[in-house]
Amino acid sequence: TAQGLTELTGVMQAVASSIVAPPPPQAPVSSPTPRYSVLMTTTLHGYNNLTFGVNEQNAFVEAIAILGECETTDVQVVRVVDSSAHLQAMAVNVSYTVSYANMSVASTGARTLDAAVIGGSLHAQLTAQGLTELTGVTQAVTSSIVAPVTPPAARYSVHMTTTLYGYNIITFGINEQDAFVEAIAILGECETTDIQVTGVVDSSTQLNTVRECKLHTVTVRRPSSKRITDEIVYGNNSKNFLFCNFVWQGLRIIRQQF
Repeated sequence: TAQGLTELTGVMQAVASSIVAPPPPQAPVSSPTPRYSVLMTTTLHGYNNLTFGVNEQNAFVEAIAILGECETTDVQVVRVVDSSAHLQAMAVNVSYTVSYANMSVASTGARTLDAAVIGGSLHAQLTAQGLTELTGVTQAVTSSIVAPVTPPAARYSVHMTTTLYGYNIITFGINEQDAFVEAIAILGECETTDIQVTGVVDSSTQLNTVRECKLHTVTVRRPSSKRITDEIVYGNNSKNFLFCNFVWQGLRIIRQQF
């Protein structure tokens, strides 16, 4: 009611809450070890989009792997952009990533490659790899390091179905559902993004009995009601049980008040 559901005449637990454990983690062999990536963009003078083809890119990867002390499979050319018009001379910007096992090695690799670009080592190595048309190498963008993305931790889900009296399929719209989510988040001590309304079912016809009306002290004979199935996600199992008991006790107090 505090969230604005002024037409609400009663709340009842339609289905006892249940807890669904997260799926078991996949075998370690199925997912590669997270790696740190060094992002770099280097300008190669003397080439354009037409002359810097597959063979030239492969030679570039070989040179970076040698200077960066890594495998060629750790080097990936992400994008090649012709910058001839901007620089008023034939040139391409090569954006690429070099992956390393940890932050320390990645930092060393980034410094080494920056020095190779600025100091001329990359120019010499590219020429040795067969890029004979190369006239210069400059650093277009300073190197940066991107940490591996950590997958979200597995979370337990609480599944609940609650009957709200005083609303039907028409009157319980988007705004009312948002208010319902806000209320559950406050009572469940979680974020609204942890709650998902998975189904809304009009149960007005099903609950059209005198006994149900007396039980919830609804004054009308045909109360409109809506059953909400909501899912609340938590990071550990113990908090789920605390939340289920808390909500059940709260609903019981509400029923007594009605």
